[in-house]
Amino acid sequence: MPCPSPTVSTESGATILDLLEVHPFAAAHKYQPTNKAELVRAVITAGPSSLRALGSLYSLSQVTDARDVVSTERLNLHLSAPLGGTSSLTPARLRASADFLAALANADARLAGRHLIHVEAGIKVKDLLRDLRVCGLDLPTSGAGGGQSLAGALSTGTHGADFRVQVLGDWVRALHIVSSSGREVWITGANSPFGGPGVSTRPDMCADAEIIADDTVLNAARVAVGRFGVIYSMVLEVVPAYGLLEVYLQQSWPTLRSSLATSAPGTSGEFDRQLVDLESGWFRSEARERVIVKYALTQPSPDNAYDMEYIGGPRTAVHAPVTAGLEPMLFGAMLTRLGLAPLAVALRGSGVKTLHHMNTAISLADPQRCFVTRRWQVPPTLPTIQQTGVKVAKPTDRITEVVEDDANHRRPTVAVKTLRDLILDDTDQGIFGGKWAALLVKGHGIYAKADRIFEFCDEDLPRICQQHEDAGATIFEALFMVLYKLATDPILRPDSTMGAVRAVSELIGGDTISKFVRCGTASEILDTHNYALDGAQSGNSAEYFFDASDGAHLRFIDAVIALANSYAPVFGYIGLRFIPRSSALLGMPQFALTAAVEISTARSRVEDVYGAFWTDLHALANRSEGIAHWGQESRQTKEYVVDRFGTNLKAWQIALGRVAGVAPTFSTEFTRLHGLEPDSAFVEDDDDAVDRYLAGLLSAES
Repeated sequence: MPCPSPTVSTESGATILDLLEVHPFAAAHKYQPTNKAELVRAVITAGPSSLRALGSLYSLSQVTDARDVVSTERLNLHLSAPLGGTSSLTPARLRASADFLAALANADARLAGRHLIHVEAGIKVKDLLRDLRVCGLDLPTSGAGGGQSLAGALSTGTHGADFRVQVLGDWVRALHIVSSSGREVWITGANSPFGGPGVSTRPDMCADAEIIADDTVLNAARVAVGRFGVIYSMVLEVVPAYGLLEVYLQQSWPTLRSSLATSAPGTSGEFDRQLVDLESGWFRSEARERVIVKYALTQPSPDNAYDMEYIGGPRTAVHAPVTAGLEPMLFGAMLTRLGLAPLAVALRGSGVKTLHHMNTAISLADPQRCFVTRRWQVPPTLPTIQQTGVKVAKPTDRITEVVEDDANHRRPTVAVKTLRDLILDDTDQGIFGGKWAALLVKGHGIYAKADRIFEFCDEDLPRICQQHEDAGATIFEALFMVLYKLATDPILRPDSTMGAVRAVSELIGGDTISKFVRCGTASEILDTHNYALDGAQSGNSAEYFFDASDGAHLRFIDAVIALANSYAPVFGYIGLRFIPRSSALLGMPQFALTAAVEISTARSRVEDVYGAFWTDLHALANRSEGIAHWGQESRQTKEYVVDRFGTNLKAWQIALGRVAGVAPTFSTEFTRLHGLEPDSAFVEDDDDAVDRYLAGLLSAES
């Protein structure tokens, strides 16, 4: 018999919005449980209705779309004190006083020396990182955004860019799922410490919960897109606190592409950029190529250099020489001004550190340049650096201040004056740079362009912002459309196009000086999401996965750039990351080293200027045999899924039948379109599954 509460808080007719508002939908009922018993009640109440769990709604695919939804937002606590931590959580972060993990560790020697957490599914990754920091622990890896719920991130295969550490989903050791008719299932691996009799005595486990200790079922459940049921909790293996040192550089994409093409996947070339310290080797070489040397005399020579200034950006065209005696002194003084001296001293004399992480962003509007983030694991005790070159946080530019203000997220018209000032500004400040506009006004013989600039600012700009506000669009959508209309204006281009492309590329790359070096514990470095923009933006995004050993990812990127050029200007980026193979049957990383290629563009719901580009992009991805990210936009049908996953899909379908049986509760249009339904041969013979489902429905009515 299921173990439900009498009631659960329910909202009828709820509007559900994903992060970028790509696929809003109306749910008949939104259940809001605050504990496991209420979650069971929600699943029972939904009955055969299409039901899906909601976390933070970061998924851009229709994986969450269902008639009814269950919010896991209030299921966000630890169910046991973390095992292996150096400190304890406050009682407010624990659901109960029971110490399940410690008791299990005392009874099973296999858990000696391991570090584990047992948490509810709705906990946000950023909150988990904070909790782990308190306990002297860290996640082994994660994606760049910590706003996702942990279960939501894992269920769709969210990944990071550490190509030496398994994706986070592979660190799951057990899952507690509430499946059809409120039936509880505990899934773990074969011969797992979490499959013994001690598990059934947990206070939050229903007496008739089924324990499945099976590697295939666990690997199926790691990435299950909500089809197995609602995840209530999970046991996740974590690691002792460690540090990350991050270096951020602008590079030439053609040069980097050429280097990647000749790099052995995961072992040589770009994958073997070793870091020793900040005063020698790879780091010094890269920094030195982005330096301006100042000389004391009008005739520069190596022996009269007196200063070095790090300017970020791409490599300088000329390497300015400095004598061997002056070089280390000037380089050290530059590190001091950048705020890096304490870190340089702490690293001095340390050993070689192996590259773990490489994340590349290529501007679609200007694909000659890219921005690369690299990370190395370091001791967690190194000095913390969150921003390079300044003592305090740099002030944001004027348009950023307007966009990030919560009150302005749905008020595009408040940006009119700021945008006008930035377009006509004769300095290099602001999102547009501005100088090109002033030069047009002052230039000889281009009065038509000058008149058009003022006309655009006085008439087009206010109209675009008002149209977006009337349509309920975000301020970011209006900003994008202003930029796009400027870039494509028949009178103002090509000058306006160059200005807009520069502005977009600078937005994508950011300040390459302040972002040059970051260092801290993993919990301080992993989450790079700008939460101030949540609710202010809209866009389209897709991600496809390729075998990194045969160059398919590079050929796909070449084709995407060519496609973007045919629709120029396309304001967005290509992201390139590398990750190892996942044990999840439907995990996107299906290769020893997998290349993940993400494409993201701005979007306006008032005028879908990139609609045709995205149609062609999805067709290109399908022809290129890319595996689509479950949590991003894609247009792959069942036939594509069968082709990409083969026997893994069949094993997943059999595992689904074992866990969810014949019940239609968690079947949605998305799962049916992609063939994510139980294996028919298994289900037809499973009379016990039918009996369990009917018994659950009867118990709910009694």
